[in-house]
Amino acid sequence: MKLFRILTISLFVFIQLSANSQVKKAGPWSIGIGFNFVDNDGYPFSRLVKTKSDWNGLPFPNTITVGYKYNKRLSFEFSESMNSFKTGQIIDQGVLEVNRFFINTNLNGKFHFNTLENKMKWFDPYASAGAGMTCMAKSVYFYPTVGLGSNFWITKHFGVNVQSMANFTVTSKNSNFLLHMLTFKYRY
Repeated sequence: MKLFRILTISLFVFIQLSANSQVKKAGPWSIGIGFNFVDNDGYPFSRLVKTKSDWNGLPFPNTITVGYKYNKRLSFEFSESMNSFKTGQIIDQGVLEVNRFFINTNLNGKFHFNTLENKMKWFDPYASAGAGMTCMAKSVYFYPTVGLGSNFWITKHFGVNVQSMANFTVTSKNSNFLLHMLTFKYRY
């Protein structure tokens, strides 16, 4: 119930911001707030839909984003996410014995696919690539990232973003993981 209230209030605030700025053209900058879910079970493709036992999430907004659209095809986005892994969750093919706090920072470039901009301005799919940093259990890891996602623009200024990013390991001390995000965006 708390999650529903938070979503409703967030949606109301963004719609009000959007309604007050309908006269202005949407600018290149965007900000967002939302949720992330981490799939770090150590099974890269065989357990993608085991969300209850393998995905880690929090019941409140835990992601912020800042984006800049350079041109029609290219944009950049900085995102900061936090999460927690609870005892009993599957992490790296094992059961976690202690709670862990997780912070993820990403800087990605995005290539936008929509070639039908005049007809479908509300639909904005993209592929992304960049770099990320994760802090967990007093350890810091760096990752190359790739992802797919889409913005769904409800109004000129307000939209919903859905994306999934794969974070690939560069050392043997950490593992690959997927980061899924649902974000409410405001562009100005």
